Amino acid sequence: FRRVLFRSAYQYLVIFTNFNFNMNGAFAYELNIANQVSGIGRIGNRQAFDFTNLFGSTGRLESLLNMGNLAQYPSDPNAVFFRGVDSTLSILGQESGHRFMSYITWADPAGSSASTSLLGRDLAHWSFYFNSDASVVEGNQIRDNSNGTFTTTGAVQRFSSLDQYLMGLRAAEDVEPTFLVKSPSPSLNPGSSPALNVTFSGSRANVTVDQVIAANGPRVPNAVVAPKRYNFAFLLVTARNNPATADQIAKLDRIRSEWQSYFNRAVNFRGVANTSLVRGLRLDRKSTRLNSSH
Repeated sequence: FRRVLFRSAYQYLVIFTNFNFNMNGAFAYELNIANQVSGIGRIGNRQAFDFTNLFGSTGRLESLLNMGNLAQYPSDPNAVFFRGVDSTLSILGQESGHRFMSYITWADPAGSSASTSLLGRDLAHWSFYFNSDASVVEGNQIRDNSNGTFTTTGAVQRFSSLDQYLMGLRAAEDVEPTFLVKSPSPSLNPGSSPALNVTFSGSRANVTVDQVIAANGPRVPNAVVAPKRYNFAFLLVTARNNPATADQIAKLDRIRSEWQSYFNRAVNFRGVANTSLVRGLRLDRKSTRLNSSH
């Protein structure tokens, strides 16, 4: 589509299609459109940026999620179908999470004052060896077996307390300490996908939010004033002469509805994902067909 004009309506635009196209090897991806938040790491070449004008927005749109062909997702948004751990909703969680993470460095007491070792794939996901409390932005929930070994016990289940801090939903003093496993054996790429029941040895390095703040500065705006409510627009883009079917619209509408509940639970009800139509939306119809799920 050429132009969609959103006048102060949505922060997130979630796009599915009814056709295949070149995703450059990605299953789904997120584009950050605007950012004024500091203290969350190197989110782009510049910390603060605003490209909303390129997307026909008047300044509120922050993130675009390209989810690809709707047909690649199962009818049940909760069904695990990808990488052995992911559902449609957890993939939405990861892609929406990229609005704020994972880009941080940390002040490693035994190493660099701006270490990237908490990060994995593309320096935009948590490391396989980071106990991310089963964050949807990867890493794993890792059990310390108290004998020099560690076991992964959970994956892509929630936004962790550190995630919620980076999202502006939780104060620094409410972030639970966690840990990174250093010098693991056998060694996997830190960018490896989350996986359950993997055991490895290594040394534990405790990680605190104070170390994150020391490396990145405090999150601004903080949890007192940061937004807690996000408006998500779900769109189905159809190929020319191939309009959306009733089944496709119903499928997307179920994803939309269940995403709202999933997000609210995943952030411990500290934030709200609103997926209802928002007054003030304007569409410039000089475009290819756009079908809303609503």
